[in-house]
Amino acid sequence: MYYGWKFVFASSMYSMTFNGFYMSWGVFNAAFAGDPDLGGSLAIIGLIPSIMYASAALVCLSAKEVSVIIPKLKIITFAAVLVLGLVLSSVAPSATFLIFTHGIMTGFSITIIRLEYTFRIAEWFPWDHRYHVLATSFNRLAMVAGTVVYANLIEWLFRTLGWRYGYLVLGGFFLVSVLLPLGSFQRPGTQAGPENQEADKKVFGCGQQICILSMWFLSNVANGIGHSNSTGILIKHLEDMGLPSYVAVRFMTTEAVCNFFSRLATTLVGDRVKGHILKIHAVLALILAANMLLGYAATSPTAFIPYSIVLGFGQGPLFSAMYASCSEVTSGQNVQQVYVICSGGTYVGMSVAPYLSGAIYDWQNSYSLVFVILAVGYFVCGLAMFAIVVINKISTKT
Repeated sequence: MYYGWKFVFASSMYSMTFNGFYMSWGVFNAAFAGDPDLGGSLAIIGLIPSIMYASAALVCLSAKEVSVIIPKLKIITFAAVLVLGLVLSSVAPSATFLIFTHGIMTGFSITIIRLEYTFRIAEWFPWDHRYHVLATSFNRLAMVAGTVVYANLIEWLFRTLGWRYGYLVLGGFFLVSVLLPLGSFQRPGTQAGPENQEADKKVFGCGQQICILSMWFLSNVANGIGHSNSTGILIKHLEDMGLPSYVAVRFMTTEAVCNFFSRLATTLVGDRVKGHILKIHAVLALILAANMLLGYAATSPTAFIPYSIVLGFGQGPLFSAMYASCSEVTSGQNVQQVYVICSGGTYVGMSVAPYLSGAIYDWQNSYSLVFVILAVGYFVCGLAMFAIVVINKISTKT
C-alpha cells in the first residue's frame, strides 16, 4: 500500500474530530446561552469561537516562525495543550474563562496540528500527481463526516451529561485522534512537494502576487464569515421560530449530509477538473449569496429545508478542494504560502462572525440581519475569485 495513503487515512480521524468541534458551535451556543453561570449575553459568548478562530488565523499568518519546531515534537506538545484546554473548559466559572481555554488554547493547538498534517499529505501527493485532488480533499471529506457525527454527539452529551462533562469526553476523543496518525508520520523518500516543481515556473511578479493574494485573502475572509455563521446561528434561529433544539439540530444534519455528498463528488472527480476549480468555486459563492437571501426572507422553519440543502451542496466543494484551488490562484507559485493565506483569511472571517452575529442578536433580538451580511459576503467572495481567474488568464497569455 502506498505509504502516503496510509497517512491520509490515519489523519482523517483528526479531521473528523477537529471539524466536528469547530462546526458544532451552534450546539455550544445554545447550551451556553441557557446556563446562568455564563451570563446571558450572546455577544460575550460569541467571543469564545471568535477568539478561537482568531488564534487559528494567527497561527496561519505566523506559520514560518512555527515551522522551525521539529514536527513530531510540535504535534505532541500542542496535543497536550489542546487536551488541557478542554479539561480546563469543563470547570470554567464564566464565559470569560472559556475565552482563554476553549478559545485560545484549543484554537492555537488544533490549527498547528492541522497545518502539519495537511502539508505532509501535499508532500506525498504534489500537484502533478494523478490523485492530488483526491488525496488533499479526502480529509476535507472526513471533516464533514465529523460535522454530522459530532453535532449530534455533542448535543446528546450536553443534554445527558451537561456541557462540563461533555468537554471531558471531547478531550479523550481529541487525544486519540491526534496521536493515531503519528505512527505513519514521515516524509516521502524523494521530496516531491509543490514548491520544488514550480521553481522554474514564475508567472507573476511581486506586485502582481500582492494584488492577487490580497483579493484571495479578502475572498476567504468573506467565505469564513459565511462558513461560520450560516450554520452557527441556525439552531438558535430555529429555536426562536419555535423548534426544540433536538429538532433544530436535524437541519444542521441535513446541511452536513448534503455537504458530505458534494465533497465526495469533488473528491472523486476533482482530478478531472484540475485547472477549473477556482471558476467552479466562484459560481458556487454566488449561489450561496442567493441562498442567504432565502434565509433572510424565511418566515417558517420549513423554508430552512431548501436553505440547508443548498448550503450543504454549495459549501462542500469550496472546502473540499481548498488546497487544490491554491495551485490555481498564482498558477502554481508558492502554493503553501497561498494555502496559509487562504486558511488565515478563512479563520479571520470565522473569528469575526460569531461576535458579529451575537452583537446583532443582542441589538435586534433576531438573526435576520446576519443573513443579509452573509449574502453580501458571498457575493464579494465570488467576484474576487472571478477577478483572480481573469488575471491568471491575462498573465499566462502574455
